[in-house]
This record gives sequence, structure tokens and C-alpha cells, in this order.
Amino acid sequence: MLPRFREAVLPCWGAIDSTFVRKFRTLVDDRLADEWAEGRDFLKSHDFGLRHKMTTGLRLLTGRSLHAEPDGFWQDLSIGYDQRNRIIHEGQIAHEDDAKLAIGVARNVVQIVVSLPSR
Repeated sequence: MLPRFREAVLPCWGAIDSTFVRKFRTLVDDRLADEWAEGRDFLKSHDFGLRHKMTTGLRLLTGRSLHAEPDGFWQDLSIGYDQRNRIIHEGQIAHEDDAKLAIGVARNVVQIVVSLPSR
């Protein structure tokens, strides 16, 4: 029986996506509470890409960007994100290193997101 590393990679990216997007929406509501409601709704519902939200969107809301995290974090996140896309859209298999990377990135993203203060 072959190891099933794909089953580690995809749930990690599900956790990254849902945790980050949920916090992003909360931050939009908290930080832009006095802004035009349709503008807030646009930011929360418009899909301008997860990596754009993690960088420019987050910096505008909090002054922090995941692109600026230390120790090669953004490179790992980008490599993992590209691998996730190849698995989903091209049917590629995942290897042990892919699973380890996804687990590490997921831990870091969740840790960062949980630490972001709301108003």
C-alpha cells in the first residue's frame, strides 16, 4: 500500500484557507466598522486571491503581511500553495516532503492568524 501524503496536504490547505479567510472577514468588520457596509461586504466576499489577502489585504488591515514573516515562511507558503494547486487541478501526487511542508505551513499560518488582535 502506498503512503497517502495527498490526504495530509489537502486538509492542511483546507485549514489554512478556512482559518485565514474567517479571520480576514472578522478583521474587515472590526477594523472598518465605520466604513460603507457595501465596501466591507466587497472585501469579505470578493475573491482577490488568498495570497493577495495574506499580503496586501492583511497589511492594510493590521500593518502585518505574511510576506514579511521571517525564516523563509513566504517561500514555504508559496511552494506549498503551488503544490496544492498541482494536486487539485492537475492530479499530481504528493510526497512525504510535500506533506511535511504543508503541515508546517498550516501550523504557522494558524498560529499567526490566532495571534492577530481584533479591535
